Amino acid sequence: MQLRLNLAEIILRYLRLNDWTQRDLASATSFKDSFISRLLHSNANCTFDTAGRVLFALGVDARIEEVPAREPAWFVIDSSGDRQEILTQDKTDGEEINNIQTATNTQTTTRVDAA
Repeated sequence: MQLRLNLAEIILRYLRLNDWTQRDLASATSFKDSFISRLLHSNANCTFDTAGRVLFALGVDARIEEVPAREPAWFVIDSSGDRQEILTQDKTDGEEINNIQTATNTQTTTRVDAA
């Protein structure tokens, strides 16, 4: 699902940059308007060939690249609203931390799955 969302974001960005409509893109790729709409709403699966055809029509130089996975992290939210990463989940053995006492105040921790 994330790949479809990423593709839709790229298509939307380049439609705006090129000042194109969905119909312009459909015409340039010989796809139906409805298929372009489904791509933009992440409701369509497509092959690499299809994605390449759409991106090429928009003038996008694209490639597939591996992005290292990041572990879920624990953050401290201080009284000013700033986030500070304190430890990763594997260091807590999955135990949830509710509050951390400091010398000056109490800080609430929030688990954020950062990807």
